[in-house]
Amino acid sequence: MTYYCYPCDRSFVSQNSYNQHVNNSSAHRQSYDYYSEEEPEPEFECDACYSRFYTSKSREQHHAASHRDRYCVPCKRMFMNANNLMQHQHSRAHVGSTLKCPFCSATSATASGVVIHLESGSCSSGVNRQKINAEIRRLDQNHVITNRLLTYPSSSTTTTATNRSWNGYAYECYLCSRQTASLDALNKHLNSPAHEQNVSISTSFGLRFFGSLEVPY
Repeated sequence: MTYYCYPCDRSFVSQNSYNQHVNNSSAHRQSYDYYSEEEPEPEFECDACYSRFYTSKSREQHHAASHRDRYCVPCKRMFMNANNLMQHQHSRAHVGSTLKCPFCSATSATASGVVIHLESGSCSSGVNRQKINAEIRRLDQNHVITNRLLTYPSSSTTTTATNRSWNGYAYECYLCSRQTASLDALNKHLNSPAHEQNVSISTSFGLRFFGSLEVPY
């Protein structure tokens, strides 16, 4: 009887020699699959091209060699496309949370993430976009990191749309023609940062600038 190792394409004259090969070969050190003289069905399927392999190690090697454009080797994860892989590689999983909010314990992998955290009002300190803009205007008199504007966004100004915004299909923003399904959604859009003038120029420099701000209440 011949004992055949399909992953290695080798034949053995005895069960003992076959077992020694499986136990000692580096190709099988992470696999405990034993194959009989009849070809077994490969059980490890590629996540991208549906090729099948006898061992998980062989599949991982295939992923890294054939699908490197969307496969993360350290995490052993397959992504839908290269863009998703790039976003993953720039996430906390690889970059870490190295930037800390100057007012609370929240962290982010990027400076823009900390800025979004503050501007959205998610910070426990109560800081939001309007308070940041007001404090920056107070401290940045020489416009080092801000644009010179004739008027600045104010939290006291509210824009309200009426039912006359209905165009027959949806509620339409008269400033940008964006359409919403409800009047409430349109009013939230009108009073969001979407139509505010940009106050800050540099995100990275502005983040360092936030460290000198006093939290306004």
